[in-house]
Amino acid sequence: MKNIILVGLMGAGKTTVGRRLSQKIGWEFVDTDSLVEKNCGTSVNVIFEVEGEKGFRLREKKVIEMVMNRGQQIIATGGGAPTLEKNRKYLSKGFVIYLYVKPQSLWARLQHDDSRPLLQASTDVKKS
Repeated sequence: MKNIILVGLMGAGKTTVGRRLSQKIGWEFVDTDSLVEKNCGTSVNVIFEVEGEKGFRLREKKVIEMVMNRGQQIIATGGGAPTLEKNRKYLSKGFVIYLYVKPQSLWARLQHDDSRPLLQASTDVKKS
């Protein structure tokens, strides 16, 4: 059985939806950001600080490759995971669901969230 893969922007609710769906259908829930942290023994923020986004994406790619070798999982990817062609190739082996959230809702969810390294580099999200 194929995996169900949740993709979308950071703050779209991939982890929340993934956990709930996992409970409903009884499949294992996998959060790729959490697996990267577990494998490295540190947070995504620290990985970004030390290795930059490129280093994080490389680690994320390895995790995605690993989890796609199993089936019957609900997989919540990092917001930027689909930006890499290799990740898209792996993810296309499952049933991919894009979680869309209006920009205003994303802003409301993320404006006070200091745990998102890519937002720390932003100057003024409201202007966009």
